[in-house]
Amino acid sequence: MARNAESGTSAATDDYDDNDWEGWNYEDEGMTSQEALEERSREDELERLAGEQEAPSATQNSGSDLIGGGGGGGGFFQGDEDALICEECERRFEDSWLLKQFTCKVCDECRDRDGKHGLITKTDAKQEYFLKDSDFTSREPPLRCIVKKNPHNNNWGDMKLFLRCQIEDRAIEVWGSEEAVEAERDRRTEQKVKSKKRTFDKMIKELRMNARSSLGKQVRLNHTHEFEEQEEYDEERDVYSKKCKTCDHVNEYEKM
Repeated sequence: MARNAESGTSAATDDYDDNDWEGWNYEDEGMTSQEALEERSREDELERLAGEQEAPSATQNSGSDLIGGGGGGGGFFQGDEDALICEECERRFEDSWLLKQFTCKVCDECRDRDGKHGLITKTDAKQEYFLKDSDFTSREPPLRCIVKKNPHNNNWGDMKLFLRCQIEDRAIEVWGSEEAVEAERDRRTEQKVKSKKRTFDKMIKELRMNARSSLGKQVRLNHTHEFEEQEEYDEERDVYSKKCKTCDHVNEYEKM
């Protein structure tokens, strides 16, 4: 049992500096090998914590205010109000795709490609958020976009892709609030439903009229005229005529 503890002590302490412990006989202290290992671990942990507490003061004494950048010049200055802090995770970062393309302070790890950080075409943005062309460029700041060739046809105009979360913010700015945008969406949806209903009712009415007209033509084709006994005479034309009792048909004839 003691040999296993000693072997465990040897394996677990390979990462320590044995020079600090030369000549120390833990048996003289009345310790077992396991207790000696725990004591050594505590001493190393205290040294590590002390080193972390001294690190900031050492940095300040050296005259360097860089945080996270080391001596390579890639970090950020303490107290810099323009330091890049991710709006999602609130961690510092140096650069990201969203920052380059849309000046959006979100790191690459927090980018939501299928959600608010997704891309939307200008046409879809106008339809979904009820924006006008002037809302994209005339309002400050103008919305940034990525210009790409139209994937459907190269001969068509270039396709402009905007950041969805910036489009949503611009819509709220234009309409006043998110509730106002939703109210406008509901109003237009209801208007579309009414328009479709009017179109459907008109189509049904035309079908009914056509059906009645076809039925009337069929009745007239199968109709046998029954003329009145009284006849009328047109002296100017020297023509006699009789009217059908059931329809407006007039039969004209001459007498020899």
